[in-house]
Amino acid sequence: MSAVSVRVLATVLGAGAFGAGVFDSFVLQPLSWRIEPRGLGVALGLLGLLVSLGGAPLLFLLLTRRLRHRPAAFGVGPDAGFTVATASRYPAATGVLLLMAAGTQVLAERVPDTDQVRPTALFGSAWASGALAVTLAGLGLAYIWLLRYRLTLTPDGITAHTMLGSCRVPWAQLGPGGPLVPGRRARTMPVRYRRSDGRTRTLRLSPYYLAVDPAFLAPVIRHYGEQPQHRARIGTCQELERLQAGFAAWHGTPDHRPTALAAASES
Repeated sequence: MSAVSVRVLATVLGAGAFGAGVFDSFVLQPLSWRIEPRGLGVALGLLGLLVSLGGAPLLFLLLTRRLRHRPAAFGVGPDAGFTVATASRYPAATGVLLLMAAGTQVLAERVPDTDQVRPTALFGSAWASGALAVTLAGLGLAYIWLLRYRLTLTPDGITAHTMLGSCRVPWAQLGPGGPLVPGRRARTMPVRYRRSDGRTRTLRLSPYYLAVDPAFLAPVIRHYGEQPQHRARIGTCQELERLQAGFAAWHGTPDHRPTALAAASES
C-alpha cells in the first residue's frame, strides 16, 4: 500500500469517524432513550458510542496491519546518502483519532420534556466546542497529509527533518555507546551528542514516524559513530548490503553484540 493510499484511506475513515460522532449524539442517543427496559436502552447507547468512536480507528489499523513491519533498509542516493522516509501508518492513525475526537465536540442537548435533541443553545459552549472541533479536525488532516518526518545519514552526520525544522548532528559529536535499541512501545529513541560549546544535548527521534526498523537504525547510527573509516561509503548500495548483513549477524546473537555489525561491514 502506497503512502498516498494510506492517506486517502485515513481521510475517508477519519471523515466517517467525525460523522459517526455526530450521528451518535443526534440520532443513536435519542433512540436509546425510547427503548424499554431502560437498562437495555442504556446498554445499546453505550454500544453505539463505542462503535462510533472506535470503529474507524480499529478498521484503519486492521487494513494497514501489513505496514507494522518496517524494513531494515534505507533509501539509497549517491547525493543524499541514506534516507529514511516518513512512516505513513502511525501519523495517519493519529489523524483518524483526531478527526474522531472532533466529531465528539459537536455538542447536543436534550429538548426539555421530549426525547429530541438539538444543537446546544449555550452561546459560549457552542462557540468553544465548535472552535475545538475545527482545531482537532485541522490537526487531524495535518497529521495525515502534511506531517513530514525524515532522516538522512551522510558521510558528515545525521540530519533529522521535521515540520518544525531540522537538526544536524556530526558523527564526531555523537555520544559513546548510543543510541540504544528502543523498546517496542518506546515513543522516542534518544541520540545524545555534544555541541560545539561542549554542552550535551539529545536528539529524540520518533520510531513511530520513521519508515525503518528501529532495531536496525539504532546499531547503524552507533556503528558509524564508532567506525569513522566506514562513513565515506554511506549512500552506496554495497554499503547498505554490508549493513544489512551485519544487522542479520548482530540480530542473531543472544546478547546482540555490537561487534557483529562492525565485523560484517569490514568484510
